[in-house]
Amino acid sequence: MSATETLVDYALKTGFSDLPNDVVDRAKTCILDSLGCALGGFKTRIGSSAIAALGESRGGESTIIGHGGKTACKDAAFINSTLTNALDFDDDNWVGHPSATTIPAALAVAERVGASGRDFIASYVVGYEVVTRIGKAIWPSEDRYKKVWGVGTHQAFGAVSAVGKLLALDKFETLNAFGIAGAASPLPSAMKWGFENRPLTWVKDSVAWASIVGVTAALLAQKGFIGCRNILDGETGFWIMAGSDRCNFDRMVGRLGEEYEILKGAFKPYSSCRFTHPTLDAVRKIVSENNLDPHEIKNVLVRSIWDLTEFFIDYKPSAIVDAQFSLPYTVAVAILGGPPGPNWFHDECLSDQAILNLATKVKVETDPYAEELYHGAKPKLVSTVIITTKDGKRLEAFTEYPKGERENPLSAEELEQKFMRLASFVLDKQQVIRLLRTVENLEQLDNIQELSELLHPRLS
Repeated sequence: MSATETLVDYALKTGFSDLPNDVVDRAKTCILDSLGCALGGFKTRIGSSAIAALGESRGGESTIIGHGGKTACKDAAFINSTLTNALDFDDDNWVGHPSATTIPAALAVAERVGASGRDFIASYVVGYEVVTRIGKAIWPSEDRYKKVWGVGTHQAFGAVSAVGKLLALDKFETLNAFGIAGAASPLPSAMKWGFENRPLTWVKDSVAWASIVGVTAALLAQKGFIGCRNILDGETGFWIMAGSDRCNFDRMVGRLGEEYEILKGAFKPYSSCRFTHPTLDAVRKIVSENNLDPHEIKNVLVRSIWDLTEFFIDYKPSAIVDAQFSLPYTVAVAILGGPPGPNWFHDECLSDQAILNLATKVKVETDPYAEELYHGAKPKLVSTVIITTKDGKRLEAFTEYPKGERENPLSAEELEQKFMRLASFVLDKQQVIRLLRTVENLEQLDNIQELSELLHPRLS
């Protein structure tokens, strides 16, 4: 069979009972983390804009996280994806943010059709596996990566796989849905995020566009709309449409249902682009182990991947996305600021002179060794940090695996604390705990509406 057909068959045939226990547990952890990120992102300017634009459609059927109102399922998918990714705190893997696209799309349609918790979990896992395999299979060469690259480009396949399953599409309809989604997916726009004329675009990773495309494609296919049914295949397949210069079809479909990509993903301890995390770990290690007073710091030298020197140098970010993609700012706020999350991006934090002064001391260099590892057969993000103090001490730390990766995981307690902190920006303590327990027992829900009702403040 073709790659498209193989993935479609996998999506159609895989049910909750086929999933290993560790995969189900991981899925619930990802769902909890994503819901926390969405609640944390609810009051951001990014979130407010999305809700104002799309949150009032007639005949609402799907819940807007944090808000409580309902809107059309495709618009809810877009809004909730935007909220989930707003803080750049959502889980990731080497090829993007699969949960930020797939979970909101699946949740919106699960609510529309009255799906059970088991069906919701299965649809999400299927979407995660499909989108991650496609993303890894079409990862470009190093030279191509520096010219054309984008995260959300392939993520519509995660949304359409999950939603097609929830809508009970047949094989012909699902193939059409894949074709529609692939043809309408967001462009690989990372090189045009506005690095040369800030502020940066709030589109950034395109997770919300991928979400609404996937939902819309599945709804169209359900009503007989025709799409290309071999969208992923051959020399003119999606891989080249997405701007890549290579495609590994064996990587796309090998060991489906045996080897689970969801077990390889990473959770974030910092509300910033993952590229900054090895550096933030190294900086905090130096500061902690040496009981270093920030006022003692003369300069901070970072040696890591090329992307940081090209795109992450903004010494005075003016808005939330600029801050998430500013290595000097995130280094400074990690040392001086409070817990990661919404507070990192409040106006008073962005204009805090102590943070901005410390940020000016951060310099970044491309490390050929870090580049080699990042573009290797088994990609790895590393960073070396050297802090020089005013009295001449040279303090150095190297991060091989940033916190949250499979090799250096966040503990269950750390993930729970992250969720509770983010959810508490919108919900009271009792609601937060009830939501936590509901996700822990998600497979027991007869109707996902029981979960949706917990995603906004109670009416007084």
